[in-house]
Amino acid sequence: MFFLYSTNIQDIEGDDIQRDLQNSTMGVYVINKEGGEIGADDDIGIYVEGEIILDNIGSVAQACAMMLGVIYVMNMAYPKELKYSYEFIQKVLLKMDGERLSPKVLGLKNKIIAGL
Repeated sequence: MFFLYSTNIQDIEGDDIQRDLQNSTMGVYVINKEGGEIGADDDIGIYVEGEIILDNIGSVAQACAMMLGVIYVMNMAYPKELKYSYEFIQKVLLKMDGERLSPKVLGLKNKIIAGL
């Protein structure tokens, strides 16, 4: 399962990306040129059920926020295998309904805070 799919342009041929995205329900993908500057991504986008639905998004942070919007607008359920990833983004990073965290996400939040 991929939540964040990242690859270099020289590593891919033809439909390699599409084939890789078929293995996951939804997520964010990042494509960059090999040897390019760190953070100078060639493409950032969102895929759902193997299909790219949004591309050329400015940053990974914007893509994550937009993905939550896509889930909400399309009235989709969070994929079970990514439940805690989405809960962390929504409740800890975006501070939406953050007072009620599952034990796993609360533990991760506490570890991050303790490490600061």
